[in-house]
Amino acid sequence: MGNLNIFVEECGTSINQACNPNIDNLNFQFKASNGTIFQFTQGRRISLTYSNNTATLIGVIQGSINNGPNLTYNVTIIAIINTRS
Repeated sequence: MGNLNIFVEECGTSINQACNPNIDNLNFQFKASNGTIFQFTQGRRISLTYSNNTATLIGVIQGSINNGPNLTYNVTIIAIINTRS
């Protein structure tokens, strides 16, 4: 069990106001508490749904562990949106 922090920005809230939902290139890296480094690149969205303050992204992504060979992984990212200010 561990933590994975993914930072997101709502479309239209940045300085350049850019947001194109057709661009689906997910890239992220994280380090596990045991020192293992996971690096994921070239993620492609298969579906993106939103219901009851929960966004679910399903896709595929290229990934390596500790700079090992790139493998293809299925990915599901679920984000629960906190609507309380």
